[in-house]
Amino acid sequence: MGEIKILFVILLVWLLGTVSSYFHWKKVNGKLSELKQNVTGYLGSGVSKVNFFRKVMIIVVADSHGRITDCQYLYGWTNFSRFKQKTELVGCGVDAALEDMSGDKFYDALKVSLSKIQEQRG
Repeated sequence: MGEIKILFVILLVWLLGTVSSYFHWKKVNGKLSELKQNVTGYLGSGVSKVNFFRKVMIIVVADSHGRITDCQYLYGWTNFSRFKQKTELVGCGVDAALEDMSGDKFYDALKVSLSKIQEQRG
């Protein structure tokens, strides 16, 4: 009887992890779709580890002139965290944004997303 309880607990934990992952990726894909519909320029996203336990995802939107029009990041301890604005980058040029943000804990994710935009621009 004890083995059945242990198996039930393992299945419950697995199920909760699966449901949690589903809602997390649904949130991320929804935000990407929302931003893609409103973009007239370029969109880049990047993910990097901030520390052993946490990652950050940054989505950067730039217009056709290379100016950042929107920057949002997803960073939190749980899957209930929401996207937040990173307003200090709005209005900066794609090329100058990395210099402005050196030393920021999100620097690596920002570097990936801005390099994707630069690749699109050619």
